[in-house]
Amino acid sequence: MRVHPAPFPTETDEQLWLRTRRGDPEAFGQLVARHQTLLCSLAYSRCGDLARSEEIAQEAFLAAWRQRETLREPSRLRSWLAGITRNLAHGHVRRERHGGATFLPIESLESGEAPSSSAEDPLGDLVSREEADLLWRTLGSLPESYREPLVLFYRQGRSVSEVARALDLTEDAARQRLSRGRSLLRENLAQVLERTLERTGPTGAFTAG
Repeated sequence: MRVHPAPFPTETDEQLWLRTRRGDPEAFGQLVARHQTLLCSLAYSRCGDLARSEEIAQEAFLAAWRQRETLREPSRLRSWLAGITRNLAHGHVRRERHGGATFLPIESLESGEAPSSSAEDPLGDLVSREEADLLWRTLGSLPESYREPLVLFYRQGRSVSEVARALDLTEDAARQRLSRGRSLLRENLAQVLERTLERTGPTGAFTAG
């Protein structure tokens, strides 16, 4: 999905959605730019794969564009987009568990062109596979109610208010979930380190050598 530069930086989501419902792709591109961090974070919180989470988020935006006539209350836009994303991510995880996880190519809103091959990992230069695996081993063990706020917190500039607004929580509720999530995260990471270190100590083969 090709995202255009923001043409209406001062317009609200509601105003942009009214333009989108009339078929304005530039207004929709602005909404994509505003909400892409939320949707990618929600997708990652469910599927645990950084590259796949971006594909799921793109699919969610494409579904929203195709179904734009169905959302009659622009004030519900963020929750609606989040719901689409969670459903798609849940479907992906369910198919993966049954050994049939596949993803259809995502078409451009304008040209219908498919994106480049999924074998090209756009995050490969930023996060190593080992780092990604360690990240999910620790995050994936948390309840989703703590995982979503944590992922958003570190992607939204460590702002509690942004997390609260994105997830439709009060700031107190968001702060409590972040505090509990960070505490669990430290405990889980410590356990991962303990198990790894226990398995990597010198063995009899080292002594014989």
